[in-house]
Amino acid sequence: MIHAFTAALLGLASPFFAPVAADEPSQRFDAMTRIQCGDARGTAFWIGRRLMVSAQHVTANGPCRIGDTPLVLLREDPETDFALLRGPPNAARLAVRCTRFRQGRTYWATGWAQGQFRLTTRLVATAERSAGRGGAGGLGVLIGMVWPGMSGGPVVDRGGRVVGIVNRRAVTAPLMQSRSLADTALCRGRRG
Repeated sequence: MIHAFTAALLGLASPFFAPVAADEPSQRFDAMTRIQCGDARGTAFWIGRRLMVSAQHVTANGPCRIGDTPLVLLREDPETDFALLRGPPNAARLAVRCTRFRQGRTYWATGWAQGQFRLTTRLVATAERSAGRGGAGGLGVLIGMVWPGMSGGPVVDRGGRVVGIVNRRAVTAPLMQSRSLADTALCRGRRG
C-alpha cells in the first residue's frame, strides 16, 4: 500500500513550495542528503559519522546510493517505516530526541522535493494518530505540507533536534504524517 501511495504522490507533485518559516530552528543542512533506492528518490540524514536514517518505503525500492556511492542497509522495519543505513563518512550530523509529538507544538520537516532541497512551512502537531497496530505504532498527524522526495527526511523540534521522520503526505492536504522516533528501533529503550 505504501508503494502505491508513493507512486500516486509522484503524479501529484506541486511546482510550488511554501516559503521558509521565519522562526525556523537552525539546522545542519550538510547532515541531510538525497538518496536514490532503485527508481525511488527520498531523503536521508546522518545521526553519526556514517550512520544514517531514512524511511523504509524509500529503501524498499532497491539498493540505495548517494550519487555513485552505495549505502548499506543495516536495519529495515516496514511496520514503523524506519530504515537505518551506513553511508559515507560525514562530519555533520543531527541530534536525535526520543520524544513523541505533542499536540499544538510546532515542528519543521526538511527534505529533497522535485530535485530541490526545501524546508517546509511550520508543521503543527494535532492530537490525532492514524491507525496502527495497538495504537502505539500509529503515525502522528501534523498540519503542514510535504512533497514527494521528502520521505525519510527529518522532522525537527524548535531546538533543531530530530523527533520524527517524514513518512507520508496524508490524502487530505495539508496534513502530513510522520513517525515519531520514539516508536522506532532507534529510540526503544531510550528517553529524551
